[in-house]
Amino acid sequence: MNILKLNHHNLKGILDLNEYSNLEQLECIKNELEGFINIQDKLKMLNCSMNNIVTLDNLNSGLEILICCGNKIISLNNLPINLIKLYCEYNYIIQLDYLPENLIELYCGHNQIVKLDNLPNQLIIIDCEANKLIDLNNLPFKLLKLNYSNNNDLKKIKSTCMKNITIF
Repeated sequence: MNILKLNHHNLKGILDLNEYSNLEQLECIKNELEGFINIQDKLKMLNCSMNNIVTLDNLNSGLEILICCGNKIISLNNLPINLIKLYCEYNYIIQLDYLPENLIELYCGHNQIVKLDNLPNQLIIIDCEANKLIDLNNLPFKLLKLNYSNNNDLKKIKSTCMKNITIF
């Protein structure tokens, strides 16, 4: 497996991945990166936490795990269809719409999210603590774990599967 770790390297600006055609995992934690270009098709895991990223567009379709915590992200649109795990805590995200149908784990705590609707049916874990959620409707039937603590405006949770869920 081809892994590249560029953690704490004081990298700035846009990271060009054109020369890494066989790269499967990229870690570039705690730099000053603003984004990426030429992300190659073989990349399965991207951890770009603690940078200056505002948007993550043009991610490759084969990406399965995205960890982008502690950035300046406002929205995450056009996420890869094969994404199964999304960790986007500690950003400025207002809404998460049109999540990939294959997503099974969602960690979106400590953002500004008001509403989580139309969630993928495959989700088994949702951690949405410390947001501005007003309600949680139509939770996925397969959901096993849910953390919605510190959402002070949360008024209702509507789901047919609440008896199967562990609140953490």
